[in-house]
Amino acid sequence: MRLADGPLMVHDLDELADPPRLIVLSACDIGRADEGDAVLGMAGALLALGAATVIASVLPVRDDATPAFMTAFHTALAAGKTPSRALASIARTPATTGFLAMGAG
Repeated sequence: MRLADGPLMVHDLDELADPPRLIVLSACDIGRADEGDAVLGMAGALLALGAATVIASVLPVRDDATPAFMTAFHTALAAGKTPSRALASIARTPATTGFLAMGAG
């Protein structure tokens, strides 16, 4: 995953003593494992490191639709819904259909 100050690799996270229970990755395809990736991809690696739930897309998502979708998701979380129920409560469009809840969520 590319961040503003350079790439973030899974091995950069190996030192986390207390990983967050929920990780939300709103970038395109970040939840998908491809040839050359770790067997489980970024989402699987984060779950293996101790995150309980990873929200990520397994398909391309549109930059113009994702901010509103993520705002609705975080609003549902703040209202007390679990990550998977928060995700399921949001109306989907083809621009945001790829987001999945992975893990215990």
